[in-house]
Amino acid sequence: MNGTLNNKNPVSRIIAFLILLCPLVSFPAASECQQRSVNEGNDQWIEPSIDAFKSLGFTCLDEKLDRVSSRRCVGRIPGYSGKVALYIPLHFDPEKNPPSLITHFHGHVVENDSFEETLNRYHLGTELHHSGRNSLLVVPESSGKCDTYREELSSANALQSLHSKVVSILKKTGLVAESLAPESITHEISGHSGAYWPIGNILRESLDRSPPFRVGLFDATYCSNTGEENPRLKTGATACRGIHEYAKKHPGSLKSYFLENSPTAKGSKLLIPLADRIGLSRNRFNHFTVMNENYSDWLKNE
Repeated sequence: MNGTLNNKNPVSRIIAFLILLCPLVSFPAASECQQRSVNEGNDQWIEPSIDAFKSLGFTCLDEKLDRVSSRRCVGRIPGYSGKVALYIPLHFDPEKNPPSLITHFHGHVVENDSFEETLNRYHLGTELHHSGRNSLLVVPESSGKCDTYREELSSANALQSLHSKVVSILKKTGLVAESLAPESITHEISGHSGAYWPIGNILRESLDRSPPFRVGLFDATYCSNTGEENPRLKTGATACRGIHEYAKKHPGSLKSYFLENSPTAKGSKLLIPLADRIGLSRNRFNHFTVMNENYSDWLKNE
């Protein structure tokens, strides 16, 4: 250290001093200093991609307003009637191994909520950032009680079509290499609450998929037995059968986080092997924090 600071070049002395000072300043100043270094190191990818998204008609949160440690852009994908949100963690590097693409189904919409308000109920960008994953997150919009999902995104073919179109957008923004083959991108699925319905139907049609989808369900197993959904939902039984058959055929691929002593606890225990379900105390968690405080845990345990 002395050798560095004793350099006769005064500019070198100043630079060396600032480098040494950054980790020594008090928290939260140190955290801000270190975070700024991380963000600046990824500007070569993030900011050009944001400009490209905007040129394609997407609306992206201003960096100063984006409080989630990931940039979020919302726009339209051809062939899907709702909007689609894409989250890019600040540490994302397209030159690393091919990224994984995670499609998240947000579940039932709270009455009168806009898509932005629905997104803001969850901490998806923060959780994605905290996971450290070199992954991109896609959140399609649905109206009502997963109405758009039921009509347009409840089959394996529909999900594959959405994936293909999203990858095409990502190539145009520079986040995925033009030469990257679509099959080299790993696809994962997650969902909250009533999103079990489209996910279960997709999984029922994906039992023989290789490699299998990695799936995370968050308080999302409203099933009274392995072949029948909770009667109050007045829907068919195929989604619950799909979840049960998929969890049984691909142990370790599907994880269920649920509130103990709740309808989703009964569903999880009926549908999913013990090793793949995580019960959470109602004294600490509620229906939304099951998702907001455990999503990064699921992301990390890939």
